[in-house]
Amino acid sequence: MKQSLVYITVTMLMILGSCSYLDKNNQKEVTATGHDKAAPFEINIESKIEEYPDYHLAVHYPETSNDQINQRVKDYVNQQISEFKKESYNLKQEAQTDRNYELNIDFSVVYLNDQFFVVQFDNEKKYGQDKTESSKKVMNFDRDKGKQLVIEDFFRDGNTKAGLQALSKAVQKRMTEEDALAEAEYSWVSQGTKPTSANFDNIALKENEIVVHFNPSQIASAAAGPVTIAVPKSELEAELADRFIGIGDSESPTTGDESEESEVDNEITTDSVENNSGDKQVALAFEDGPDPTVTRDILSVLDQYKAKGTFFMLGKRVSFYPELTKQVASEGHEIGNHSWSHKQLDHLPEEEIKKEVKRTNELIKKLTDKTPSFVRPPYETLNEKLKNAIDQSIVGDAIKVNDPQNSAHMARSILDDTENGRVIMLPALSSITPEALDIILRELSVRGYTFVTVSELKQKNHK
Repeated sequence: MKQSLVYITVTMLMILGSCSYLDKNNQKEVTATGHDKAAPFEINIESKIEEYPDYHLAVHYPETSNDQINQRVKDYVNQQISEFKKESYNLKQEAQTDRNYELNIDFSVVYLNDQFFVVQFDNEKKYGQDKTESSKKVMNFDRDKGKQLVIEDFFRDGNTKAGLQALSKAVQKRMTEEDALAEAEYSWVSQGTKPTSANFDNIALKENEIVVHFNPSQIASAAAGPVTIAVPKSELEAELADRFIGIGDSESPTTGDESEESEVDNEITTDSVENNSGDKQVALAFEDGPDPTVTRDILSVLDQYKAKGTFFMLGKRVSFYPELTKQVASEGHEIGNHSWSHKQLDHLPEEEIKKEVKRTNELIKKLTDKTPSFVRPPYETLNEKLKNAIDQSIVGDAIKVNDPQNSAHMARSILDDTENGRVIMLPALSSITPEALDIILRELSVRGYTFVTVSELKQKNHK
């Protein structure tokens, strides 16, 4: 009887084990019914911001829950950065100029469902104020395999040639229908839209269409910039692989920030710093965030010292971490505007400057019910052009450290320059900032300083 019970128990375990098992490599549960319970596909934002006399760069790219996708994205981004630095160095040697050069890379999720992830990069290189190069790059991924799709993958087996011919014909047809493109030289267009894989390696998969991107000089003069043509899938249905037809509407991306929503208290506290009526005050400020790890660590350190700070946030990053932004405000800290994407604002037309600021203002107002009082232009640029374009108060001068070696170096450099009534500006994306902040707060507390927001400091200074 005992042996029978053992036999039955082992048999049941084997049956259960065959019905459901966890595929750890793909991070999903596979059941006997054939239904896959995929792990949530998270999309967060990574930013790389560098400020040196010779160049500035602000690069934003997605980080997903798939390591293979992340590696391909990072390889592309690092390649763009490396090429830009090399070009900048060579141009600077030739021109012997003091101008700094600028690289901006932004991204948007073009399409997302349970099978595909499509991301578009918008690249802009500025070599002084006279030369700007713009381009786009689209990467289509198979979510399950983490594989980057190439043009040949979009067509039925053995049908690549016919597929490229159909795509080329559809693009040429639309170009003749578009007045803005009809002026392009026929030979130029003909060469740039020949049915080759190289000409069509920059396409984006969408619900009902295939969007083809042509970079400058491919089908028109460089001055025309990137050209985009959308082709309905209905015109390519005979050639497209079945899996790309009828894929449905795009989903909204899930970020790691959303799981924190229930923990955030939307009531904004107004408790001020203990004994903040002291004679010596500094405003603590943080720029470039928010960041899901660094920002929370900063909040923890500030809480230990009962200090309040001002967080100059990038609108692009706020859009990925709305609940974290709410948390900063709910804990009584001030939120300032650091532009949308960290472009050097004085290099932009006035309308573009206003757009960068307004878009960020509107998002922060939507999340916190308060419009930022201050704008901190990226790279501390401040001139009459910015003053005319920005209605809010501008925070330029601040104590900061460029390229700190470690937390001790950052803290010591700040402490050496600290004076009453100044703004201390720390990087909100650097992992060494929380530890440096702890050193700074401990030392300045001993010196008799109290810590306030930028608004509180400005208010006192204008009394």
